Amino acid sequence: MIPGDRRLRAFTAGMADNKLYLIDPQRGTATPVYDFSPYAVPGTAIWPQLFRINHDGMRLFITLNYVGNAGKVLQLDISRPEHPKVLDVVI
Repeated sequence: MIPGDRRLRAFTAGMADNKLYLIDPQRGTATPVYDFSPYAVPGTAIWPQLFRINHDGMRLFITLNYVGNAGKVLQLDISRPEHPKVLDVVI
């Protein structure tokens, strides 16, 4: 869940489609808001594993693991949850 989000939204990831989803329980929706495909090995699914949102709900840290190239960490600006932006990538 996103700390401090008035709509009680959360993020989850699709394990086979390379997408980050914004979950809105009040609307009953799961909307894709980010595509991890640029970080995937062509032709393979990426596996987002660990999520951590900072206390003020503005940054999401997520690990990416996949066959042949594991170990990336993305830092996303989620101040606008509908439009996350990559701030940094650690390889």
